[in-house]
Amino acid sequence: MKLKKTIGVVLLGVATGFAAPLWAAGQSDGYAKAVKAHPELRGYWPFDGTLANAADTVKAESGGTVSYAAGVLGKALKVDSKSPVSVPAADKLRGGKGSRATVELFFKVVSAPTGNQDVVLLAHAQGQQIRYLLGIKNDLSALIYRGGQNPSVLTTIELPTDQPVEVGRWYHLAVTSYDLDLRAYVDGFECALTGGAFEFTRNGPNKSPLTFGTTALKGLRTGDILLDEVAFYAEGLTQAQIQEHIKAAGLEKQLAATGEIVAKVAAERDAVRARKQAAMLADPALTAPGQPRVYEGENLEAIAFQVGGIGAGSIQFNGKAEPAFWQIAKNFEEMGLGDSFLAVRAQSKGGTPIVRALQTEAVGPFAAMPSLKFEGEYPFAKYRFEEPALPVEVELEVFNPLIPMDLKNSAIPCAIYTVTAKNTSSSPVTVDVLAAQKNALGYAEGKGGKFGQNLNEVVKKGGATMLH
Repeated sequence: MKLKKTIGVVLLGVATGFAAPLWAAGQSDGYAKAVKAHPELRGYWPFDGTLANAADTVKAESGGTVSYAAGVLGKALKVDSKSPVSVPAADKLRGGKGSRATVELFFKVVSAPTGNQDVVLLAHAQGQQIRYLLGIKNDLSALIYRGGQNPSVLTTIELPTDQPVEVGRWYHLAVTSYDLDLRAYVDGFECALTGGAFEFTRNGPNKSPLTFGTTALKGLRTGDILLDEVAFYAEGLTQAQIQEHIKAAGLEKQLAATGEIVAKVAAERDAVRARKQAAMLADPALTAPGQPRVYEGENLEAIAFQVGGIGAGSIQFNGKAEPAFWQIAKNFEEMGLGDSFLAVRAQSKGGTPIVRALQTEAVGPFAAMPSLKFEGEYPFAKYRFEEPALPVEVELEVFNPLIPMDLKNSAIPCAIYTVTAKNTSSSPVTVDVLAAQKNALGYAEGKGGKFGQNLNEVVKKGGATMLH
């Protein structure tokens, strides 16, 4: 079973310059009603002059005097490192659905950051151990995200309008996690991400406070910002649900206006992409045949050929024709997976059957091939085995679909094996191929791995026999 995890970020810019709140009381009530209507709401801080939780769940507290300013809906929290506001029991905001969660809020940068440290919006951390962090780059060029899956990885969230974060302007931000991806939207429109972060709730210290606009994490600082209408859900809100919240606030016109800007940016990017594509397709070098290079002997030690599809993880084949390393379960480390190999059995008429593993390393009772030659013409890895005892010449080809200008069909998570046997004798030969593949779901090789109640089933459909 494939698991897909999604994180979305939505931002909405609202022009300021008004002494009074931007929205009238009726619009404020409409937004609050939309937030409170969700059955998985876990916390809601309007910051209307108090630290009261409108969802009446966990409490926020501060050891100093809390300051407020005019917000987008009534009043807003004025972030102050000398009087930090935190939620000690923040783990209860995530609910019991694992990675499913949403953070929704308004923020405004009152004055531009100084120095070279990024500014924090929200931090769920204990000391230097992090569950997730949301912030703003110190040059206001984008938002930033870090997660407990790999805290050293910084994901940059570029606004789809190709504009920086503006000083003195309110933004609506929603971060949604219910799968493995991080996705970002401005005014409900997807933006580009640079980095490699995963969902923001699954990994990190189990018991850690949430802080508003302040953190003890190194490399970050408290900025001159306002926070308003901070809400937490134990469910991943969809883009449509977030847009409904925006509409409930009476911002349909702003949503439409941003959509026009995003459409123009997308059209310009598509035009640039089309010109580049046309230039590449017109280049004769794209389809011109090259000269294959054959690797053998000690040169095979350098072979590390990856198969698996764009963005789908990979299986790394070495110069022995072994699938040596498996990186198909969001694992960065190079993990082996035993009992996964191919073998061949060949028998001449009236002769003795010869069995060999299709690799130059013995595996179990299967003897190794004495030697091989390798050709790598990506995405094809070709191994030509040399074994005088066999009455056939055997070649193994491993690949995944890779089609120029076709990302979808080049991202299929698979490895395709083709075994070719050529009879070099003067008599008929019977050839059988064995494929052994360990079900790796839930398994950690070398760590006392458990299979997680994995089940395998042989499925026959048409002329194909499959292991499901």
